[in-house]
Amino acid sequence: MLVGVHGMRMLARQIERLPLADGGERARLYIGNIVRMQEEIGTGGGGFRFLYASFLQELAAKTGYAALDGLASRLVEIGDRWREFALSAARMIRGRDTLSPAVLAERLRALAADERLFFQSLHRAQRAWAR
Repeated sequence: MLVGVHGMRMLARQIERLPLADGGERARLYIGNIVRMQEEIGTGGGGFRFLYASFLQELAAKTGYAALDGLASRLVEIGDRWREFALSAARMIRGRDTLSPAVLAERLRALAADERLFFQSLHRAQRAWAR
């Protein structure tokens, strides 16, 4: 599966396996494409999460269901971490920080775990609201 948490984990594995034997040139190009896809095309990794968090805040205000406010705050934090991931990757591909695919892969795995927990919590909140 190429989307969601499974897709994030798969991408982490691919990043981790990037060869550095050529001085990291192929790795820099690959990571650069990830950053462009995440931040420059569409709403981006963090951007979409901020939009969805805003929706959850609006929904909480309209329904009075306060659990959605807490979930919105968690999603904003996840969005901030997506932006930090992109900044870290950009610094690596520009040579400002040491190129480390393993570090990026670990950040991506941590994001995947946090998003999994977030969406599980959202599902539980939805089920509790429906009762």
